[in-house]
Amino acid sequence: MTIPEYRIYLCHGPFCHGETLRTTLVNAIASADLTALCDVRASGCQGRCDDGPNLTIWPGPFRYCRLTHHHITSIVSQHLGQQQIVEPLLHPSSLRNIPE
Repeated sequence: MTIPEYRIYLCHGPFCHGETLRTTLVNAIASADLTALCDVRASGCQGRCDDGPNLTIWPGPFRYCRLTHHHITSIVSQHLGQQQIVEPLLHPSSLRNIPE
């Protein structure tokens, strides 16, 4: 059994509507052949409702905000696939987590 390298929390709080992005997220992960490395979970409110939809990736935490379907595919390709953080999509609270 492979232990997932990433835990991905997609906000399903009442104002984020992250559930509308779940299919895109799961399909993008599968298309990139990263399913075994990713544990996708629905989370409760992540406390950043004004910036939703929100997604948090561990290890990190790296908090991505104001997401669209296009953003999700970019995050999967770059962050999960190439280990390159997608800085323009990060919530300001995550900027301190970027390795120098």
